[in-house]
Amino acid sequence: MALLWRARTTFTGNVVGGGLNVSHWLKEPLLGTAGVEGRISDFWNAMKGLLTTELTITGEPTFDVVDVATGEIVDAVGVDGWTVTGTNDAAPLPPSMQGLAWTKTGVYIAGRQLRGRMNIPGLCTDSLSDGAFQASNRGDTATRWAAMTGAGFDATYLVYSTTHHQAEPVHSSGVDVKFAVLRSRRD
Repeated sequence: MALLWRARTTFTGNVVGGGLNVSHWLKEPLLGTAGVEGRISDFWNAMKGLLTTELTITGEPTFDVVDVATGEIVDAVGVDGWTVTGTNDAAPLPPSMQGLAWTKTGVYIAGRQLRGRMNIPGLCTDSLSDGAFQASNRGDTATRWAAMTGAGFDATYLVYSTTHHQAEPVHSSGVDVKFAVLRSRRD
């Protein structure tokens, strides 16, 4: 039975009205839960200078252990949990306008590549340049995102398809020039 860890990160504050990010990680002893939790919290700590003071990001104090083949939670593992608050005093962008980080696996299922994405809420107006993500901020975010996902150098961050019950490591990652414009509850 192939297992993975599912980590949840929650976003609270006036700029998001509540939000959730779910990431999947290879359940393996080398990196361990502390290493996974460290990668996630390191990413958000490095990002806090771009994020509004109105945003609080919290890592939940448990990881679900998920069976890849069934998608069922078979166990839960306690972790320390963490909290990060944005430090940027500039005016926040609207909640519907968020950064978009993406991952690719290079694995195709039914003719489509297994890809992942994460929205980055709470960015401020100083990250905006002619309607796009300001270049140096986007570059810094892409570097931090690659470090968290381990894109191309380790196989611990996974893209998990709940439809096809398949989890694959990331081989490349990046941050879009354009913002994700959220128009529905599904985004």
